[in-house]
Amino acid sequence: MVRHLILVFLFLLSSTLANADGLAKEQSQDDTTTTVSISENALTRCDELAQIAIKQQDFTEALSYLACAIKIDSTVVANYLARAFVKSQLLDYQGAISDYDRLLGMSLTWSEAYETYFNRALAYSALSEFKSALTDFDKAIYLNAGYADAFYNRSIVKWKCGDYMGELADLNKVVQLKPKDSNAYNSRGIARSMMGDFSLAMNDFNKSIELQKDNAWAFYNRALIFEQQGDQLHALRDYSAAIAVKPDVQLYNQRAKVREKLGDYRGAVDDYNTAEDLDSTFAQTFYNRARLKFELMDYPSSIVDYSACIKYKPDYASAYYHRALAREKTGDREGVIEDYSHAIEFSNKDASSFNGRGIARLESGDAEGGCKDLARSAELGSTEGYANYQAHCK
Repeated sequence: MVRHLILVFLFLLSSTLANADGLAKEQSQDDTTTTVSISENALTRCDELAQIAIKQQDFTEALSYLACAIKIDSTVVANYLARAFVKSQLLDYQGAISDYDRLLGMSLTWSEAYETYFNRALAYSALSEFKSALTDFDKAIYLNAGYADAFYNRSIVKWKCGDYMGELADLNKVVQLKPKDSNAYNSRGIARSMMGDFSLAMNDFNKSIELQKDNAWAFYNRALIFEQQGDQLHALRDYSAAIAVKPDVQLYNQRAKVREKLGDYRGAVDDYNTAEDLDSTFAQTFYNRARLKFELMDYPSSIVDYSACIKYKPDYASAYYHRALAREKTGDREGVIEDYSHAIEFSNKDASSFNGRGIARLESGDAEGGCKDLARSAELGSTEGYANYQAHCK
């Protein structure tokens, strides 16, 4: 009887312990499931907030959310791609490259590998590491030879490296892949124009405009060729067409120059005035208008515009040189010497500035300084400087 009771007790104890162990295991599994669920929810939330920040172009905020997501799960390829993109937007190209390097050590799909090489090439290009950029563009193109953007961006790097034939070959491929893209023809037209092939460049600009009637920069580039060929009326027409689409400060400056050549000085001044209204800090507008006013013998106004130009571009040697010419006309000898000195400071091999300062110094009674400047002008190859040195210093 006692033996029977002991056996029953042991059986009950065994069952109780077994049930307790089972409950413990179930609790452990529940805890693990809960932890995983919390992590997944946090990851999803970080991803969502990062995407919202990117859409709002709040890249600093996006960077913090992506760092959070990557800390939770460092195997998600999309988050590294997104963070590298955000770093590039923040101009942290080296940081972006680090993320792309990390990606290339992960298991990537074909499209992810292409995206990684292509974007790392862009980052290298931004850092002027053109050799590395070309290598990555080559790899991207190997993975996807049908993606025009890779050829286009590689053409830019080749241009920067002085490989103009390589640039043109890539742009030919862009046109082949995107035969209805106006900008593709415009880009190839620019390349051909830079190589001096104006006839084929003109064909490309014509095709670009045919495909997109409001492509302002195609009109602008065609106008440059017309202007270079001496066809000012057609250049004027194209600049006007470009301005009608895009009232840009550079376009107004270019049209003003053409109007000058056609003798329409009032129209030219109006264009420079409009350019100033569009951007009151664009130094070239003041420089161009000052030069025109000098030609119109409005020397005080010319000086005012050269001064404005120098305010926004204080190392512009040509502006100092031409303001010196205008000051000569107003009798400001001290200002003349000062401006020639600044011109020489920023361009110390300009024979004309040494010649001008040499004459000004002679006229102010500084024979030694004047002759020294004229001698330097002659050394730099100025026939006028040599003639003045012979006339005044021998």
